[in-house]
Amino acid sequence: MLEQISRKLKNLKQLRFTIQSVWLFRFIVFIGLAPFTLALFLWVFALATGLHEEWLFKMIDAALRIGNQVLGPAVVSGLLNIVPRVTDSNKDGIPDIDEKEEKSDEKSDTGRHPDAG
Repeated sequence: MLEQISRKLKNLKQLRFTIQSVWLFRFIVFIGLAPFTLALFLWVFALATGLHEEWLFKMIDAALRIGNQVLGPAVVSGLLNIVPRVTDSNKDGIPDIDEKEEKSDEKSDTGRHPDAG
């Protein structure tokens, strides 16, 4: 079991997650944290002023729900797929990820399959 864990950790080290665009990453983090910051500000405002109106608590609840939707799994996975397509190092209009050559498939079934002609 320890060998499996060590193999998985070695595979994770090989992924080499890098941030392609620092400003884009900062923008995504800002958009993700903005609703939670608003909810925290409104909560502190309600405590400081002693205001206990129904609209204030509805606004805090709405901000927290928006924050959960902004940082939902589908949104995060979509952003992780879109962000690498922003980088274009040679400025030809084609993202670097699309310019990479495809690796040849060395595990082809040609010749081993009974129907291969």
